[in-house]
Amino acid sequence: MILLINTDPHLNIPMYFFLSHLSCMDPLLYTTTMTRARCYGMMVLVYSIGFLTSLVHITLAGRLSFCQARSINHFFCELPTLLQLSCSDTSTNEVFQVYHAVLNTVGPLLMILVSYTYILHTVLQIPLATRRLKVFSTCASHLVAITIFYAPAILTYVQPHEASRC
Repeated sequence: MILLINTDPHLNIPMYFFLSHLSCMDPLLYTTTMTRARCYGMMVLVYSIGFLTSLVHITLAGRLSFCQARSINHFFCELPTLLQLSCSDTSTNEVFQVYHAVLNTVGPLLMILVSYTYILHTVLQIPLATRRLKVFSTCASHLVAITIFYAPAILTYVQPHEASRC
């Protein structure tokens, strides 16, 4: 990246000057910050959180009693459908499920939306429309990927309570 910025005369503007120096400092800092131990630690943290969350869901679901039909009309056994089959109190399960959904789904989505709000605010302050369009086209692929990831989940899981019992 540094070589490209220095060889192309169209990229000799302050933004690319600072980007080249940032990229120079980022390989130097990355190797000191992201050590092998830290990478393994992050991996263990992610797997542990996923395992412990699943363990809590399984433990809470294991305490339920089921007196209705035990047939789930889905390709996979998901927790909300399993809770619908229970004839015991599922309030603890539902509270933990909401907590889990907010922490792992809504939280990151809100962070992304806040980030893009700041980006949009900054982009709208750019005086030239062509430069604004260039920035929007750069962000468009990321926004499409986020929409493809979150839209099906939102449409599937965020429904009125009565509609989800069908």
